[in-house]
Amino acid sequence: MGTGIVPAAIALTLLAIPPILLNTIVGFRDVPDFMVETAAGIGMTDREALWKVRVPLALPLILSGLRTALVEVVASATLAAKIGAGGLGEVIFTGLGLNRADLLVLGGVLVAILSLLCGGVFDAITRKLLKYKYI
Repeated sequence: MGTGIVPAAIALTLLAIPPILLNTIVGFRDVPDFMVETAAGIGMTDREALWKVRVPLALPLILSGLRTALVEVVASATLAAKIGAGGLGEVIFTGLGLNRADLLVLGGVLVAILSLLCGGVFDAITRKLLKYKYI
């Protein structure tokens, strides 16, 4: 695929798919059967049951998968510097090349802070979306 930003973006996108997909599958699988049966019992169509019962009940796990993927991608984006995509990975790889621990620590700490910050912001968004769960 070559080097640069496009191959790095493709690789990071592929990295994000498994946690999102797995959590979505588990989220829909964990919707209690009696909830779906109740929706059918009160006359909901399959589409209404999907959007009004299944999706809201699966949403916490879906958002958890998105958060996991976000943190993984932010942390792994440092490796994109190895194929010429830039970013904080350049600081880390420069520290490795020059044998400078200060650059390694600086890059590592910045990546950790960025990952935690992204996770925290996404958690705040999740709490806003799922107000009923965090009362």
